[in-house]
Amino acid sequence: VTARSRPNILLIMTDEHAPMYSSTYGHPLVQTPQMDRLAAEGTTFDNAYCNSPLCLPSRMSFMTGRYVHKISAYDNASPLPSHAVTWAHMLGALGYDVALCGKQHFVGPDQLHGFHEQLAVDLHAELWTKNGVLRGTPDWSKGTPAAVKPWSGVAEASPGVTREIEVDDLAEEKA
Repeated sequence: VTARSRPNILLIMTDEHAPMYSSTYGHPLVQTPQMDRLAAEGTTFDNAYCNSPLCLPSRMSFMTGRYVHKISAYDNASPLPSHAVTWAHMLGALGYDVALCGKQHFVGPDQLHGFHEQLAVDLHAELWTKNGVLRGTPDWSKGTPAAVKPWSGVAEASPGVTREIEVDDLAEEKA
């Protein structure tokens, strides 16, 4: 298969997106013309399921095609082993230029897992140490930490731009 005869692949994985709230899947009010165009020219999934309700285990299962218990991805602090083969590795071996743009939640020392480059910063990658430990995680061996005031971030909110918005804007610009 030559580079010219290979199909281009654009994979979009949204976070906390309910497809029924898009015109692509028939919502009567919400209009998503770009998604509609991509769906008309590509493939959509009417019955797609993930292997975990948690973000990182679900993404790692999707990347490897393996169940979460086979890759030990039980929570959002589980690093995917560097030796785990992903579809990004396989596409790269076939000659594809495999790029990541946006949040994938790779934790630990390997931040690419087969992607050749990451076009925009992963919002949460900086929160993890190289050993796959979430920064600021309580040391439970010292007892239960004092509870924080619930919803304190809401009380402290003010007009402006959040880190999430900055990262989303950068991902949009790089894409």
